[in-house]
Amino acid sequence: AVHTAVHGLFRTLDGLRFLSPGLAEASPLAAAATADAAAAAGSEEAPEGEASEEQLKAASDARQRGAEAFKRKDFAQADAEYTSAIRALPRGHAELHTLYSNRCAARLQLPGGGQAETALADARRCVELAPQWPKGRFREGTCLRQLDRLAEATAAFRAGRALEPENKDWDKEIDKTEQLRSTTPSVQARQLLFSMLPELLWAWARGGDAAGVLQVQANGEFKELGAAKWRLVREGKTPAKANLRYAFMGRKDYLANLAANLQKPADGVAVVDLEGKPLKIPEIGAFLPEEGAGHATIHIDVQNGAGAGKMA
Repeated sequence: AVHTAVHGLFRTLDGLRFLSPGLAEASPLAAAATADAAAAAGSEEAPEGEASEEQLKAASDARQRGAEAFKRKDFAQADAEYTSAIRALPRGHAELHTLYSNRCAARLQLPGGGQAETALADARRCVELAPQWPKGRFREGTCLRQLDRLAEATAAFRAGRALEPENKDWDKEIDKTEQLRSTTPSVQARQLLFSMLPELLWAWARGGDAAGVLQVQANGEFKELGAAKWRLVREGKTPAKANLRYAFMGRKDYLANLAANLQKPADGVAVVDLEGKPLKIPEIGAFLPEEGAGHATIHIDVQNGAGAGKMA
């Protein structure tokens, strides 16, 4: 196979690793909680079988009470009534997906957002029961967006658009979600690195030490330098530029220099990460790749708001 510069770039992007904890877009704990809630979805339904007249009436009455409660913004009562309706119907009944959708909407409105995970479980049960119903994907995307799981939210909205391509509201939801996502530290850090990548790799290679660390001081604002280039072009704006200062050091010298800077911070040197938490030598040392691992290690300090100092 022929390996081009483009192939090399994609391999580089696939292998990117970031130290800052703020770059995690989906918390493992949040994902686990959703998985647990999703596993429980469906367990509230009555046993499988033909719905009796009593079950259908109970579900219909509870649905009506839930709709009335939702209209008067009594979302806790709406949640309870839709739960009663779900429990009245046999597993897999044809009306269940709309009940899960309605309960999901009620739970998203509860104060404090504490029910967002269970609302997501309802949305996914709705999708499971009626995979061709676009509204289920809307509920799923809305839940994920409320949970700040923005990449997953965009994927859910795109799945809904595939079911209903003529509906332009899907494009609005996708754009709204991507605008939010483009302002997260995760995306901004990657965009900043992508924009500088060729120059950074060239500077690192010139260091001549595969275990060395390239330190970069970027004279510019993180939010401006990390802005998505495609969005700036679409909005007719000019991408921000930064003056870069480089220093290449061996691993031991880098850690020693960083430790000294953390004890007595020098001008223009970061002492906190993207979340504003102090940098810690043990965490950084453990993050550095083993010698011979084939990784380029780059440390970037960038301004985080006027007067806020630099962050790494």
